[in-house]
Amino acid sequence: MIPTWVPPGRAVAIGDHELFVRESADPGPAALLLHGWMATADVNFFGLYRELAGRRRVIAPDHRGHGRSFVADHVSIDAMADDAAALCEALGTGPVVVVGYSMGTAIAQTLAARRPDLVAGMVLSGGAVRWNRPHLRPLIWRAGWDGSVQRLSTGRFFAEKLSARASRTSPVAAEVSRWIEAEIERGHPGNLRDAGRSLARFDGRPLVPITSTVPTTVVVTSGDHLVPARRQHELVELLGADHVTVAGDHDSPAALAEAWSAAVAAAIDSVAATDLPLAG
Repeated sequence: MIPTWVPPGRAVAIGDHELFVRESADPGPAALLLHGWMATADVNFFGLYRELAGRRRVIAPDHRGHGRSFVADHVSIDAMADDAAALCEALGTGPVVVVGYSMGTAIAQTLAARRPDLVAGMVLSGGAVRWNRPHLRPLIWRAGWDGSVQRLSTGRFFAEKLSARASRTSPVAAEVSRWIEAEIERGHPGNLRDAGRSLARFDGRPLVPITSTVPTTVVVTSGDHLVPARRQHELVELLGADHVTVAGDHDSPAALAEAWSAAVAAAIDSVAATDLPLAG
């Protein structure tokens, strides 16, 4: 059973296709939540849904080829950023605080550079300004094929393993473990590999003249083995962003759901309350 604090979901038409979107009717400026690669909005943000419930409007799409959204002929960081912009326009949000996790940080940077009129601020976590680093490419390629094989199987070995690990350290993850296991299995294998290839080519440095003007806070996952803290601090430095630290690995949104979500919620409030870039 999906918890009552999870926003209702529906298909939203953008152009000639549809995205599955969770949207709350809460007051306040909207937070647009952009999830990571091979995940869904629910997998990455279930804890944040609970933290923001009653406090802020939440808009959380599944990216193309991910979760319940349409299977695409073309999946890339640029295309997913354009989807996010089209979604904001379809919902009439006005400027939003964009929350990007992992791959979502690359989408957020691209969205801010392409459509600064739609981005009031950014909260970025578990990400980097450069994903085209030699040490990241082999991990991305291997994860892409492992994820494809997982989704072609009938078992849930990997999903159950990830869920069990998170449940040991997060009460809210334990509460929703079966639901999250099912969410981890979603997504089109080919589309997920395409997204991974695009992520492995992403370099946000050319976007910095625009993205550095956006009020930003980086929530650094200091024990991250996929995106080391030093790469996350490069993002802080290049964007002139504020930052806070959560002492967790790349699975912090689940394994440390309470602490990570509280830090992200505070960062959303911080960037929404300022018109100037925050000091690093």
